[in-house]
Amino acid sequence: MALATAQRPALIVMDIHLPGINGVEALAQLRARPETRDIPAIAFTASVMPQDRSEILGAGFDAFVSKPIDLEAFLVTIATLLVGWQQGAAA
Repeated sequence: MALATAQRPALIVMDIHLPGINGVEALAQLRARPETRDIPAIAFTASVMPQDRSEILGAGFDAFVSKPIDLEAFLVTIATLLVGWQQGAAA
């Protein structure tokens, strides 16, 4: 959280299963802070059941990437989110 607040990255790729906190809880903390609430976030997880996907996207992630990764789809997702973020930052 401190690193995201201090560095303000253009994009966050977050695993849902983190040590000590899950990605949904971590995203909620990021979205609660003015400095980090608008940073696009991609959920990266092996949980691919439709219910898991709905819960993760409903939690506020901007995109969902499942493991094993489809590199081409992953790169398209990143590019799409970064273009949107840059357009929002320019407005």
